[in-house]
Amino acid sequence: YEILTGKPPYTGSFIQVIVNASLGRCPALDISLPEELRQACLKALSLDPKARHQTVLDFQQELRDYLWHRESLKISDEAREHLVLGLEKRSASLNSTERKRLYSKFAEAISGFEHARRLWSANQAAVTGEKEARLAYAKVALAHADLVLAEVQASLLEETHAADTEVQALKQSIQAARSSQEADRRS
Repeated sequence: YEILTGKPPYTGSFIQVIVNASLGRCPALDISLPEELRQACLKALSLDPKARHQTVLDFQQELRDYLWHRESLKISDEAREHLVLGLEKRSASLNSTERKRLYSKFAEAISGFEHARRLWSANQAAVTGEKEARLAYAKVALAHADLVLAEVQASLLEETHAADTEVQALKQSIQAARSSQEADRRS
């Protein structure tokens, strides 16, 4: 608590500190602190010994987990910025250079979300972000008749989101575009 706030959890005379602590009057933590870190601190201060970390190693592990999660969330946020930039730039009329830059933004976003998931597999922001980035990438590639790129993204999406209706609709759109492209070649 003191490391996070710069002051001890209980202040006053010795008697006041003992009374407040024994009554479980846990001091409030700043809401700007990450929830995971606040919960670890409050658990350590719990009046009920069974609710506390059972060993110092347990407490250390919870803090280590928080640090790993924090890094994963930071990487997810950075990947989200790349995705937002890509989404802002997508358009039906992009020249080759603009399209390559856009594809690069989507690839950077996907890479960031994948990295964040490797650090913490339960990072829901990374899971959702990767799906959004792959869908956007595939849709832009499809709109520009880059069917191989669209197919690759769709197949990667299908590995983890096979039952998703949006993924299935995308696969059908790509297949229709592929059939149309082949029919045009034959005629």
